[in-house]
Amino acid sequence: MANSMSAFEHCVGEGKLPTPGGDIDFDWTHVRPAYRRLYAEFWQLARPFGIPLSPELFWDLALVIAAMDAVDRELDKLKDLQSRKQLSRQVVTFLAGDIPRRYESLPMPNLEKRLLELGEMVIQRNIQVPFVETIQSIFNLSEEKRQAHHVSKFADCIRQEWRLAGMLPLFVLGPVATPKFRDFFLSLCETMHVIDTVIDAPSDYREGTLSFRPGPKLYLTLAIFFAKQVWKLLVIHPAPLYLVRYAFAVATSLGHSPERSMLVIDGVLLNRCRQYESE
Repeated sequence: MANSMSAFEHCVGEGKLPTPGGDIDFDWTHVRPAYRRLYAEFWQLARPFGIPLSPELFWDLALVIAAMDAVDRELDKLKDLQSRKQLSRQVVTFLAGDIPRRYESLPMPNLEKRLLELGEMVIQRNIQVPFVETIQSIFNLSEEKRQAHHVSKFADCIRQEWRLAGMLPLFVLGPVATPKFRDFFLSLCETMHVIDTVIDAPSDYREGTLSFRPGPKLYLTLAIFFAKQVWKLLVIHPAPLYLVRYAFAVATSLGHSPERSMLVIDGVLLNRCRQYESE
C-alpha cells in the first residue's frame, strides 16, 4: 500500500489534481479536438512517474501537437503520392533550415505559422537534428503504410510510425523524462494505434489510403498485439490501478470535447484520490 500511495501522490500531489499546463494561453485555432486531447491528457500520463512539467514545457508540447495537426491536416487533403512527397520535403526543409533564412516558404498560412513556431523551439532546445530526422522517418513510414498490401507489413509500419511520433514530445522533455517513463510512453503510443486503426480502417479503405480491405486477419493481429501491450503497460506503470482507472475514464469520454473529456477523467481520478485518503 505504501508504494501505491507514493506513486499516486506523485500524480495528484497531496490529494489534489494539478491544473494542466498552468493554464497557458495557447492559440488552439484550427487544431482538431483529437489533438487538443493529446495535450490535455499528457500531464496525467507523466505525473505518476514524478515527471515535473513546467508551464514552459507545456507550451513547447503544445507547439509540437499543434504543428502535428497542421501537417496531418494538409497531408490528408492530398490524394496522390507525388503531392504528399512534395509537401513532406517542404516540411522537412522548412524545419531543417535556419530560422532567419528559410529556404522555402509554404503556401498554407496556418501550417507555415505552426512550423515557424515549432522550428524556433527545436533550435532553442538544441533538438533540431534528431527532431527533423524523426519527422522524415515518420513521413517515410506513412507512405510505406499506404502502399502496404499485407496485414503484417501494414501493422509493422503503423506501429513504428506511432512510436516515432511518440519520440517528438520526448525530445522536448529531454532529461526530464526518466527511462521508465520513456519506455511507458513509447509503448503506449504503439498501443494506441490499435484503437485508431480499428476506428479508421473502413473509412481509410474507402478513401484509398489503405491498400487492402480490412477484415478478420487485420483485427485479430491488432487484438493480439493490443493484449500483449496492455500487460506490458501495467507492468511498467508505477500505479497500475491508476492506469486502469485512467483508461476507463478515457474510454467513457470518447466522442466528447477535450474540455468534457477532462471533466470525466478528473472526476474518476478525484474519486480515486478520496479513496486513498480514506485508506
